[in-house]
Amino acid sequence: MKKTWTALVLSAALSTALLGCAPISSQTTAHADYPPLGSDAWYAWVDKAAGVSDGQGHGPDYATAEWCNAANWRVFGKRNDDGKDCSPEWQAAISKALRESGR
Repeated sequence: MKKTWTALVLSAALSTALLGCAPISSQTTAHADYPPLGSDAWYAWVDKAAGVSDGQGHGPDYATAEWCNAANWRVFGKRNDDGKDCSPEWQAAISKALRESGR
């Protein structure tokens, strides 16, 4: 009985340790509720969350330098002068800031 109990405990501990090491894709890591970066759905989410457009079709087109600068201003309160308009790095920074602010 003691061997069976010990084997069961060790098996559970090993399973837990192995599951903790399983690779998880970056898109599913705690961000499954958010659209993939750069997708049309992502631009629409950022537009709404940051209030880039007025909701009546006025404002710059998604993914343009003008739109990205407007989004940067709404999210960070400053112009985006680093030359990374709409880059994947910029998109990740915008997403992170919006998620952390609860938007």
